[in-house]
Amino acid sequence: MLLDKIKALCCQSGISLCELEKRLGFGNGLIRRWETSSPSITNIQKVAHYFHVSIEYFVEENPLSQEALEIAYQYEQMSSRQKALVKCYLSVIQ
Repeated sequence: MLLDKIKALCCQSGISLCELEKRLGFGNGLIRRWETSSPSITNIQKVAHYFHVSIEYFVEENPLSQEALEIAYQYEQMSSRQKALVKCYLSVIQ
């Protein structure tokens, strides 16, 4: 499940697992080995940070779509005023 989610994120980002490992400074084949062994929390945090997802994303049964995750990440980066405007806009279109 973990490896499948990472593969999907790589696919959506247009990179291979090998490229992700290089970008994160991991050894060759490290992520593939997570299919049969447990990764360190530090390495999971690095992958989560790279893709702008929470660590919980990797353990959820029904994760959000990549688009929803990107929107959530953008929302978290907004100021309080911007968040209020987004909420107002959503109430108008609903």
